[in-house]
Amino acid sequence: MRQNIIRHYGCSSELGPLVGQLSAERVLVLLGSSSSATEAIASLIEDLSGRCKIEVIRSASKLPELEEISAALPKVRAFSPELIVAIGGGRILDLAKAINAFAGVEEAKLEAFLSGKENIPNVLCPMVAIPTTAGSGSESTHFAVVYRGAQKYSLASPLLLPEYAFLDGRLIASLPKFVRGSSAFDALSQAVESYWANSASPESRRNAAASLTRLRRILPDKIESRDPVHLQDSIEAANYSGQAINVSKTTAAHAYSYAFTYVNGIAHGQAVGYTLPRIFDLHDRAENAKIIHPMGPDGFRDIIRELKALLGIDQGGSPSEWFFSLLDDIGLSRDFSSIEFEKDYV
Repeated sequence: MRQNIIRHYGCSSELGPLVGQLSAERVLVLLGSSSSATEAIASLIEDLSGRCKIEVIRSASKLPELEEISAALPKVRAFSPELIVAIGGGRILDLAKAINAFAGVEEAKLEAFLSGKENIPNVLCPMVAIPTTAGSGSESTHFAVVYRGAQKYSLASPLLLPEYAFLDGRLIASLPKFVRGSSAFDALSQAVESYWANSASPESRRNAAASLTRLRRILPDKIESRDPVHLQDSIEAANYSGQAINVSKTTAAHAYSYAFTYVNGIAHGQAVGYTLPRIFDLHDRAENAKIIHPMGPDGFRDIIRELKALLGIDQGGSPSEWFFSLLDDIGLSRDFSSIEFEKDYV
């Protein structure tokens, strides 16, 4: 399925007309607690309620948790929506994807779908994704993360890709500096990891490069800017990183960071801020014998050189120092020495 992406400042106001165009009479809306408080999103909901019957589910959990998904399913099934609209960060978009996938699944069979033993056969209805942070790019991926306790599951199916995505820089204008910085570093890490991933393709590398090009226009000094151009660059950079990992997936920096987020409650972008600089250094200094990549050691070194050029890192300099300087400038931490690790978990 080819996704329909609407990308311009203020484009979320076109949601109502789209609902009319799709002739959707019952629309399920999923919101995060912070998203539902903004004037722009309140206006979207008001417009929708005047066009169709809506059911709103507000989520306050910190992660997309199976318990919350299961609790919502009876309400969703009873409402029987013809369209799902997810408005929020990556967590809310993942929740919406999982609800859409599990609405037609018996409770006893959820385990098989979570573990990947069975493929998702269908989804309940079409989905519209409207991100209100600029980090995960989840609006353009066919993945969804679900947690059951400390266990993280990754759902994957072409059916999970939302049919429509609205990229509206206006919706991130009120985010505080830390959230914008953390989100931007998440997008940056996704783009870097996608670019060097073993399963990258020419298309995914083009999308990763498009993400990094936009991020360089806003990092570090425009991270608090409310200029529509900079806001739009931010949200489109995240989307391109999402499109990139939709093909290549992420690598070690993201894999390691999930424990920081789940166990220690650290924002995801900050978590990859701890891991990516150090992993980039390891890749930059890797000996030929330790490089296992489809393009071989020489090809992989070309990839690292290209990434340095895209990021503006001096070819002879230390990547980690460049990243640490960026983290300082955008209000994130480089030091995790104060974090208490649970050895049984890691």
